[in-house]
Amino acid sequence: AFLGDSKDRSSEKGEGGDAPACAEKYKIPWLRYLLILGDPPALTHRQWMVFTLLSLAGFFSVYDDVLRAVCINDIQNSLNITDRDLPFVITLIRCGAIPAFVLTLMADMIGRRPMLLLTISMYTLCTALTAVSFDIIWFTVSQFFGKLFLMAEFLISNVAIIEEFDAGT
Repeated sequence: AFLGDSKDRSSEKGEGGDAPACAEKYKIPWLRYLLILGDPPALTHRQWMVFTLLSLAGFFSVYDDVLRAVCINDIQNSLNITDRDLPFVITLIRCGAIPAFVLTLMADMIGRRPMLLLTISMYTLCTALTAVSFDIIWFTVSQFFGKLFLMAEFLISNVAIIEEFDAGT
């Protein structure tokens, strides 16, 4: 049985008789290795591309927060941030997510694709500015705007996924 499936898949054969049907069923080569997660939804090639590219926004939004949490001691030491100032700095950085909804609403007027490209570009720029930050103010401002553009990217990509996919997928 395959993860609770009563049908034995080990005996399934493709048209040629040698290859398993799952190898022919999924045209995306790496997808057959993820079958442990269950059968993927029937998506078009365009939907798979949109899903794959926009999933990166979700990855980076989590990665950015986790990386900051892991490196906070090194950041604090290298920028001479006191223990008293650290919670204030972190709060200001996280408040960057609040105005992100304004950029998300602007995507309705400007267009999702240009706004998504803008947010990705600006997040990348803010990350580069964070890398060269030399004091607490530079670090906080670049991280604030990085968080703003990252959250706007995340929200716009979620809207794009919802619009792109059918309700049943």
